[in-house]
Amino acid sequence: MKAHAGIYDNETADRIAKEATQNYYVTYSRTPKSAIEKDTRKGSIRRWRSRWEETTKGVITKEF
Repeated sequence: MKAHAGIYDNETADRIAKEATQNYYVTYSRTPKSAIEKDTRKGSIRRWRSRWEETTKGVITKEF
């Protein structure tokens, strides 16, 4: 019995992994850790700013 039988995402992952083992021309593209950290930080700041602009609390603080 397959461990992932009936679970769509897991079956898709299994299929892709199997295809990758049969492909002799697999290339890997690594993203430097610093780039990932930079993107994560930008996303975090963007979400914070959005929440800050939407809130009705801290009106006096926002004036500064």
